[in-house]
Amino acid sequence: MTDAVAKSFGYQLDFLTHYLGANYNWESPESGFARYIFYRADSKPPFSVATDAAINSLEPRRLHQAPVLAAVGYELACGRVFGESFLSAWANGLTRLASREAFPSDRASFFYRPVELLGISLGVSSCPKVRPEDLRWLQDVLAEGEQRLVHGELWTFILGIYAAKILSVSWKLKNLPLPEEMTIDELALVKLICPFHSYLAQVVGFRVLESEIDKALLSSCITASVSVHDTSHAAVLYLSLQKTVNQVFLASWEHYFQVGNSIKQPVKLIRFLCDRFHLVAGQLQPPHYGIEINDEYDVQDLLNSLSQLHSDTDAVVAKVIDAMRQKLGNQIINNQKIMITGGNVTMSNNQNYVETMSERKININQSGASIGVGYSEKVEASQLGGTINNYPSEQKQTLAEAAAEIQQLLQQLEQTYPTNTTTGQMVVATKVIERIESDQIWKQRVVNAVKEGGLQAFEKAIDNPVGAFIVGAIKGWQEAEIE
Repeated sequence: MTDAVAKSFGYQLDFLTHYLGANYNWESPESGFARYIFYRADSKPPFSVATDAAINSLEPRRLHQAPVLAAVGYELACGRVFGESFLSAWANGLTRLASREAFPSDRASFFYRPVELLGISLGVSSCPKVRPEDLRWLQDVLAEGEQRLVHGELWTFILGIYAAKILSVSWKLKNLPLPEEMTIDELALVKLICPFHSYLAQVVGFRVLESEIDKALLSSCITASVSVHDTSHAAVLYLSLQKTVNQVFLASWEHYFQVGNSIKQPVKLIRFLCDRFHLVAGQLQPPHYGIEINDEYDVQDLLNSLSQLHSDTDAVVAKVIDAMRQKLGNQIINNQKIMITGGNVTMSNNQNYVETMSERKININQSGASIGVGYSEKVEASQLGGTINNYPSEQKQTLAEAAAEIQQLLQQLEQTYPTNTTTGQMVVATKVIERIESDQIWKQRVVNAVKEGGLQAFEKAIDNPVGAFIVGAIKGWQEAEIE
């Protein structure tokens, strides 16, 4: 495997998936944090979460340990229901923790371990058995601790702000570094955690910086292989990278591939972004042409060049299509006096028959020397020199039926194409989108069903990791239809 391919987004996400699956341990606060952010992001984690029986079997004395307190705190925040005795044992463990020094000189306490601090804060806000004095103690710790973390790492400070806000303690945000100065972990954390809470997004100025953060995150992941040291960092990077890549795909679909304005398919952009970049980069670098690609600035320059070339090609294709339409617009088709002029269709042989497209929505399709008419009433025409197909103007389909139909296709494709990797999921998504787009009646049924039920409900109904890519294409079809 070449270094360029190893740095692809699909490879990065696959690596993180395997890392999380192999290293998840519910008793660690890092894994608890991973479970929590997947829960908040409403995304299925790539690991099996602990069962109720496994957690309830925990010895009560273990709850005197800050890491275990934090791990259970994350489970509480994810809606896990425990019995009265277990909740009381957790509250007793917090009381014991409150008797210890929160700011020791060697910094060996839960406060200086941000994932533990956040897990315990979430547990306090979720456990009904917590004593009021213990709640006030933790609030005081957070208020006093602000100045102790203000000069520390951004990762630690962001999680500290989040923990403080959960317990109604306000911190002032320190000056953020520029996105290009942040580490991959810091970029991913800001990208992921800010949307969880409007206060965080506001104080960080996330809405203003989001596009720059996305650009820096993607550039960093392309120019350097992913390296993680625990499940908390792996989960943050996985979700942030997945979200950013999906957003870029969707934005690119909307920009370049509007139905009716381009002959290209949305799935070709996925291949362009994921495959062509690395092929071009590998060809430009030594020993071929000797052009070095060493950092994010080189990556940005190359991406901009490829994007410009792609845009110019689309412009040429659009002009050719427009010229062809103008040339054929007033010609008689098939020598049968069928004339297309703007919005009107005139069909005449022994009689005149004129309809306005906007009034009757008659669609003429001359492929295969046939005329397919989407019209619900009887069409009378003699000797037109083609076949008239009378289709129903609208075949209604519920969201559940549309999702079931796609699920059936997915099951067929998964027998040939594995989907245990992100790259494999993209391949299957490409096949599904191509299949739907090749059948305009099916495509319209899907679009109509999603109009009624909504994109999010449709993705959940599909219940497949490939669903996110399919929904992105459907959204592009919907918006193109509106235009």
